[in-house]
Amino acid sequence: MARHAKERTAFDPTTQELNVQRLLNSPRRTLVERARSAWWAAEDWWCRHVTERELHRHLDGLRDAFRSQLPPEWETPEHDADMLRRLTERIAAHRDPNSP
Repeated sequence: MARHAKERTAFDPTTQELNVQRLLNSPRRTLVERARSAWWAAEDWWCRHVTERELHRHLDGLRDAFRSQLPPEWETPEHDADMLRRLTERIAAHRDPNSP
């Protein structure tokens, strides 16, 4: 090994320059690589779509089960207005701790 010319290391400026040039001027992706990338994106979208669809089905079921146990008077617009008023009061009290 001692007889060979000096080998390039990762800290050699010429090697660093070559590495930077390879990163900045990388070769264009091949058609196969682009097709794989598109396939992966489509597959990822589909998996997320199906997963979220199942999640929403479960949430709809839980929402229906919860609503079936609510008292009927909670389903009125007056009750909704009262809940909104109480929520607004609590938010205002949280923002201004000096108010009652």
